[in-house]
Amino acid sequence: MTAFVEWNKGREGGWCTLAEVDLEDESFQVMEGVYVLWSGRDNPITLRVGQGYIKGLLASELANHRLAGYRAEELFVTWARVNQLHRADVARYLAKVLEPTLGDRYPEGSQIPVNLPQRVPTRRGPMLP
Repeated sequence: MTAFVEWNKGREGGWCTLAEVDLEDESFQVMEGVYVLWSGRDNPITLRVGQGYIKGLLASELANHRLAGYRAEELFVTWARVNQLHRADVARYLAKVLEPTLGDRYPEGSQIPVNLPQRVPTRRGPMLP
């Protein structure tokens, strides 16, 4: 059974770039959950799956020098609120399916399948349906 999470998008309804995210928006003050960061429009790749306090994590990504090489293609991000009790299991599932090229390697353990953000890339193929 797949749990449903609500993936956030930009104000215009499309995926937003990491640079466009307004971390001062009040919704980020208490937002905890998971996020997916990817690069590129034509040949996208998933870079990272993360979990925790979203505002702090995305601020760290903005300052991350390892991402500098990807900026030419643009960095896209989406995030979803996930309860702390289930967050690690959801992140493990996302990491297994999306195969991010950077970041933490999640140890084996329980996973909670969730709906994937549409059009987020996997390493095995250009995009998920």
